Amino acid sequence: MNSGFQQLSDEQWSLILSLMDLHLPLERGILRSDLRKVWNSLLFVLTRGCRWIDLPRDPDIFVPRSTAHGWLTTWSVTGVFDKVMSGLLQVALQKGKLDLSQLAIDGSFSPSPGGGQEVKHGHKGKGSLLHLLIDGVGNPLAITTTGAHADERQQVEPLLNQAKHIRTKSLQGRMTILEADKGYDAAWLRQTLLSLQIFPLIPYRNIKGRNAPEMSQICRVFNLTQKRWMVERSFAWLKRRCRRLLLRWERIAKMWTGFVMMGLIYTWLKNLFG
Repeated sequence: MNSGFQQLSDEQWSLILSLMDLHLPLERGILRSDLRKVWNSLLFVLTRGCRWIDLPRDPDIFVPRSTAHGWLTTWSVTGVFDKVMSGLLQVALQKGKLDLSQLAIDGSFSPSPGGGQEVKHGHKGKGSLLHLLIDGVGNPLAITTTGAHADERQQVEPLLNQAKHIRTKSLQGRMTILEADKGYDAAWLRQTLLSLQIFPLIPYRNIKGRNAPEMSQICRVFNLTQKRWMVERSFAWLKRRCRRLLLRWERIAKMWTGFVMMGLIYTWLKNLFG
């Protein structure tokens, strides 16, 4: 069952372990699980999209499914995945792999047949939304999850806040461009972005009596190139590599969020190490 699965290399595990920055108590009694095997187990479920019961029973590579399940919840609640993701972005910035001059944002729907926490009904059905922020070449910078009924415009600031530390170091006062579709058109959002030194490259909705410029005119005047299609590509790559994100089977919101964050971490491990 685990044929073709690539477990973490020594280099990848060394980086992850340093970024986790764990302060574990001394072991007493039963030995603690091998954390590298825990990551292998979680990545197997994430990339294969399989059930927990289908996790191979190979003690040389994996841990029991109950152990992996427990660590997924713990690390999601304690912010370990957020810490690792933030560290990976710092490494990518140092290696010159980020283009923060132009960003793009969009959402993607993941159906949830079994329901669960924060699963809501939206115009696409019952499920959850993934909200993704990418850089100018399509690299994922931040991700959030909400119910399918959520207002995507409300997720712009949380996404920007996740990537705030790398934007501050890289841009040094220069204005960033943020591209989105017309679903993000709102006067309050445009004002908020401008106050953050971010130019909102967002098309205006077709409202009767509104004399708004076309997107092509805006791009021509400011000499800009539209890159929002890269968000769609990034979602396609993310869900192709991490099949567990195609459908939401996790009833507990923190477990779903943990897998979502692991999807970005796995993407960056592939980007940094091949």
